[in-house]
Amino acid sequence: MTSMCRKHVVRGVSGVLGLVVLVAAIFLVYQQAVAAKVAQTTTVRLIPPATARSGEAIEVLLVAEQARNLAGFQATVHFDASRLRLSGALLEKDLQRSGRDLLVLGPVMRDGSVALGAATCPVVACAQPPRPGVARIDHGVSGRVVLARLTFYTEAPGAYVVSLENVRLVDPQGRSLPLAVSGTVLNVRTR
Repeated sequence: MTSMCRKHVVRGVSGVLGLVVLVAAIFLVYQQAVAAKVAQTTTVRLIPPATARSGEAIEVLLVAEQARNLAGFQATVHFDASRLRLSGALLEKDLQRSGRDLLVLGPVMRDGSVALGAATCPVVACAQPPRPGVARIDHGVSGRVVLARLTFYTEAPGAYVVSLENVRLVDPQGRSLPLAVSGTVLNVRTR
């Protein structure tokens, strides 16, 4: 091989290696962006008890996990009312951890579903007239947030699907937050 040919081969190999390094760098940046987006997503899930028995109250938690700056939510929980009875729904006050006052929206119980929601306002006492000098609280809560407790009852053992629909999370400015939703199956055993 002549020295001229070797120079062209070396340049060609260098160019290909440079292109491979560039593609690998772009791929890594893309993976990091996807991982960051997933890390910013709040998961809203129904969490069943470790053990559920027929003829006893079965408490299920509605929880937002990995929340960031959460100030309000809405959700509808669906279940088979012919097999499972909703005996109670209670909104939790975990959204108040930021110091913001809680405005409760529901629960609204229907046959086979319950609609729940809550919002916070930027002061400690929403119902009182505004007072001068009262500081506004412009941040929501982060981390694991218990939104509600649902109590079900059944006499029959079995597997009962409980699902979520119409879920929405908002920050203190009313902007929607990215979320993923996860229902559950209640595995009820005999007493």
